Amino acid sequence: MENILQLQFDNELPKPGKTGLDWYIFCSVLELYRNKPILEIGIGNGGSFYTICSYTNKAWAIDSWQYGWDKKPVEENCASLNCNVTFVDIASNEIDP
Repeated sequence: MENILQLQFDNELPKPGKTGLDWYIFCSVLELYRNKPILEIGIGNGGSFYTICSYTNKAWAIDSWQYGWDKKPVEENCASLNCNVTFVDIASNEIDP
């Protein structure tokens, strides 16, 4: 899955909404959880989520998709990247732990 990061560097996938240093720190934290299940709440266009997928083989994506982001490209990209993703369509304020 390391090629996901390269696709982001090459602007073939959306990058996280982070600066270079923030992205480096984000990746450093993700490294601590390599190959462990990871959940992201609020997917947007998928930039951070694609980075997450490069560190794990199982991820959950929670988003209501109500604020102008389109879920379909995220689903298609995750499928083509062989990410094992469970999509949960719910607003973050409706999540019941």
